[in-house]
Amino acid sequence: MVRIPKAEMLDPNSLKPYEQNIKVHTESQVEGIMNSMKKFGFYAPIVVDGKKNVIIGHGRLEASKRLGLKEVPVVRQKNISEEDAKALRIIDNRISEVDWDIDNLKLEMDDLKEFKFDDFHVDLEDLYTPKLQDINIDIDTTDEKMKAYLEGSVKQI
Repeated sequence: MVRIPKAEMLDPNSLKPYEQNIKVHTESQVEGIMNSMKKFGFYAPIVVDGKKNVIIGHGRLEASKRLGLKEVPVVRQKNISEEDAKALRIIDNRISEVDWDIDNLKLEMDDLKEFKFDDFHVDLEDLYTPKLQDINIDIDTTDEKMKAYLEGSVKQI
């Protein structure tokens, strides 16, 4: 059975970021999250353990603090073990790294010609560019000149 917890509203300053958080949130990304919150609202709650240690949502937490929000939606996993919390942090971050359906993305982008993605610090250009590891080219990555040449060639495909 899937448990569907209810979010509660808590002061973001009462939440504790996990010191060993594995995902790095750049300044640009936090600014993008802030702009997204301003435009669309706070649509995904922060997840914490019973002691209010953040499991999921470090970027949203930082953005909400910078915006001066007094309350944010939080889901408490009160009985989660430390081991499960660590595993959930990794799973949540890794599972969000997905492939894109480029044909559908192009259709969506055609409808969003006027939308200002730059306001959200979202770089979509690399979605259209194959990555070296995705096209099965076996190169000696210690040879920087060869690597740079091939990366330039791949961008022209």
